[in-house]
Amino acid sequence: MFKKFVKLAEKLVLFLLLIFAAYIVFYKLGNSYLENWDEAWYGDIIRNMMRRKEFVVLYWNKMVLIDKPPFFMWVGAVISSLIGLSEFSIRLPSAVSAIIIIACTTYYCYKNYGFIPSLLAFSSLAFNNIFIWRARTGNIDATVSLEIFLSYFLMLSKKKYKYLLLGILFAIIYLTKASLVFFPLGIFLLHELFFETRNLKKNFKKYILLFSVFILLSGTWLVLGSLKEGWRFAEYYLFRSDQGAADINFFNFNFNFNYIKYAYYSLQRRFFWVLLLGLIFLVSKIKESKNFLLFSFSVLLLVLVSLGNKDNNWYLVPSMPFWSITIAFGTFKFIKFFEKNAKIKLLATAIVIVLSFYVSYKTYTVNIRSVMASQTTTNLAKISSYLHGISEEDDQVARLDHLYPTTIYYTDRFVYCSDQSAGTDGFFLRREDLFKKISRGEIKWVTGKNTEIEQFLQKLPEGKGQVIATEGDEQLVRLE
Repeated sequence: MFKKFVKLAEKLVLFLLLIFAAYIVFYKLGNSYLENWDEAWYGDIIRNMMRRKEFVVLYWNKMVLIDKPPFFMWVGAVISSLIGLSEFSIRLPSAVSAIIIIACTTYYCYKNYGFIPSLLAFSSLAFNNIFIWRARTGNIDATVSLEIFLSYFLMLSKKKYKYLLLGILFAIIYLTKASLVFFPLGIFLLHELFFETRNLKKNFKKYILLFSVFILLSGTWLVLGSLKEGWRFAEYYLFRSDQGAADINFFNFNFNFNYIKYAYYSLQRRFFWVLLLGLIFLVSKIKESKNFLLFSFSVLLLVLVSLGNKDNNWYLVPSMPFWSITIAFGTFKFIKFFEKNAKIKLLATAIVIVLSFYVSYKTYTVNIRSVMASQTTTNLAKISSYLHGISEEDDQVARLDHLYPTTIYYTDRFVYCSDQSAGTDGFFLRREDLFKKISRGEIKWVTGKNTEIEQFLQKLPEGKGQVIATEGDEQLVRLE
C-alpha cells in the first residue's frame, strides 16, 4: 500500500513538473514580435505558401528561395490555415515539439531509471536555455529534434513495421533539414552493422523497403521542384544544402571546442559532469544495443559539428534530449553504487536532489525567464508595420543593415538589404547601387538604425529624404 502511494506521489510530481514545462514553453508565446533569425524568415515563407498555394518551391521576399526544405513550412501553413497566421501559429510547431520531447524524455527515464534520475533528466532539458530558446521560436530545430528523437525509439523497438516507419521518418527529417538526416541514418547503419550482423541477409528486403520509401518520398519533392526550377533545385538540396553547415574539411583538420562550451553552459555547468559520468557508464557497456544507440545519439552530432565550418550553438539541439537521458542513466548508476549501504545511499540521493534543485532554480530565474521575456525586435517590427500601412503593395524598401527578415515580414514588401558590407546580388545592394536606384525613383522607403539613417541622409541631395517615423532606435525615411 505504501509503495503504491509513493508511486502515485512520484507521478503527481512529474505531472506538475510537466505543467510547469508547458508554462515555460507556452507562456505569452505569441506576444513578442518575430525575430530576424529564423522565425521572421520562415514566417514570410509560410505566408507566401498560403497565398500562392505553392507547396513545392518556397518563396521569400517575393522571390524563389532555394535554401531550406519545406516540411516545417508545410506544418506551419496547415496550422496557420486553421487558426490564422500569427506569431503564435508560426511558433506553435516548435513549442508542441519541445513539450512532447520533454514529456517523453522524463517518462522514459522514470520508467527505466526511477524517480530521482527522471528529475535530473527533466531539469537538464526544461531548464536548458538553448533548448527553450529554440522551443519558443518559430524555427526548424525543435521540430527536427522531435523527428530524430522518434527515430531513436523506433531503432530500439521490435515492431513489425519498424523499417517502413524509419524510411518515412528519415524522409521527413530530410524534408525538414536535409543533410541532418545523415546523423540518425548513419547511427542506424552502424547499429545494424554491429548488432544485426547475423541478420543482414535476413533483413535485406527490409532495408530495401526502408531506402525505397526514403528515396520515393524525398525524391518526389526533388523531382517536382526540379521540374519547376530546373536542375539547380535538386543539385542544391542533394549537394549543397544547409548553407555548408554539414561540410567537414578533412584536409584542414580543426576541432571547434566552442561546441564543448555550448554543451557545458546549456547544461547549467553542473549537469555537464553528470553527462560525462553517464557517457563513461555507457562506454563500459557499449556492447549492449541500447547503450550504443544512446551514446551515439549523445556524442556523434557534437563531434560532427565541431569538425564543420559553422559555429552555431543551436546545431546541438537535436542531441539535447539524449544528453538528458544519459544524465538520468549516470544518476541512476551513481545512486546504485551505494546500494549496499542504505544510509549513504539516502545521503547521496539527498545531495543529488538538493544540488539539482538549486542549479535548476538559479537557471530558471537567471536564464529561462529572460528567454521567456525576450522582446528584441519590438521597435523594428512596429516601424515595419507602420510602413506596411502607408505604402503601396509594389513599393520597394531598402534596409541599411542585416536585420531585413523582420522588416520583410512586417512590411510585407520587397526589401533590399544595403548593409555597409553588402555586394549587389539578388536582393542585396551595394550603397552605390542603392543610390542609383533611388535616383531613378525605384525605391521609395528606407529603414534602419538612427545612426545609419543619419549617415545615409547626409549623402542624399538636400530634400530628397525625410524621416517620417521614429520608434526607439529605428527610423523610417520617405524618399521624395
